[in-house]
Parts: sequence; structure tokens; C-alpha cells
Amino acid sequence: MRQFIKFLKEEPEQPDDALKNPSLMHNDYKEALNAAKKMAQDQTNAQDRAYILSYKYYQQEHIKQYVVIYNKTLLSQAPNWEAQGYTIIGWVSNQDGVVTRTKDGKYVKDQGNGQAR
Repeated sequence: MRQFIKFLKEEPEQPDDALKNPSLMHNDYKEALNAAKKMAQDQTNAQDRAYILSYKYYQQEHIKQYVVIYNKTLLSQAPNWEAQGYTIIGWVSNQDGVVTRTKDGKYVKDQGNGQAR
């Protein structure tokens, strides 16, 4: 009985990966970019960013490849996000517009084509 009461008092386990929330995940880059644009458009602070992350192990885990988050808030819930296979591949903000990551790891403003690099 004591073990059962102890079990009820314990907090429920948090998922290992807070970024694997289905409502944040997208099948393709264009879909993720559109979600990030909408998220950024709704913000009142021009510097706030909607980040697009790519998940390296999406095929092995049978989940979607792209994650869109607002202002890195979820990254604080997944402190080892880079080690888990996530990379920030761009962001959208009212101030910057669309910014994408190039193959050499630099972030540049998109010139209107909206393509992942």
C-alpha cells in the first residue's frame, strides 16, 4: 500500500524529447516555413523568432523531419537538443524576414526563394 501511495505522489515522467510534439512537427520544409511565418506574423515584438529545426534521426524514428518552435522556449526543456540530433536550419521574424542556414553553417537572409539550404 505504501508503494502504491508513493507511486501516486510522484510526478509523471516527462517525455525524453520535448521537441517531438506532433503539433510542432512538419513533413517538409515548405510546410515548416509556412508555420514559422504564421507564428512570427502573430508576434508583436519584431525581434521575436520562430525557429525551424531539422531532426537528423527522423527516418529511424518514423517521425517528421522538421520542428517549428517559438523563441527557443522549448529548447530549454530539451537542454541537450543538439546532441539528440536537432539543428537550427533557419528562423522567421518580423525584423529579419526568413533566414536560412547555408551548407557551410552560416545564416543568411532568404532572397525570396524559401528553399532549405
